[in-house]
Amino acid sequence: MEIQLNDEEIVENISFEDTFENNFLNVFCKELHQSLNVNFKDAYVDALVAIILNQDINFRDEVCKIASRNDEAVYVLMAYHDLRKQKGEGNEQFLLSNIFDQGETPSQMKEKIEIDQGSKKTYQYFKLGLSRGEWYESSQIITQKND
Repeated sequence: MEIQLNDEEIVENISFEDTFENNFLNVFCKELHQSLNVNFKDAYVDALVAIILNQDINFRDEVCKIASRNDEAVYVLMAYHDLRKQKGEGNEQFLLSNIFDQGETPSQMKEKIEIDQGSKKTYQYFKLGLSRGEWYESSQIITQKND
């Protein structure tokens, strides 16, 4: 990350009565927020945290639920899945940074959901799954699981 919290700022953002996981999430989200220079910053922070930490059972439930509360974060996650699928089909390397310059923006994804029933259904299932603390590796799994 280009911009990081200094030692004093980290200590200021730690609650000694809280769990390690909550303190880690708090500091990590603040650092990400400072480092990103994009529109829809909150959405990208929530989505990136979910993408990065969903594999850790200690974080999955919380990061998925946080992302589910932010529609724009769900749009970013859907764009992430679409882009991963595209790159995989083309045998291209996928980098997480691709979501900033090659993925659909939250506005574009919202428009797609508004006009495409399949995308709307995927959005609804994905948001519901996230709200339950569930993570899906692809939009195909989301629709298969909920059909």
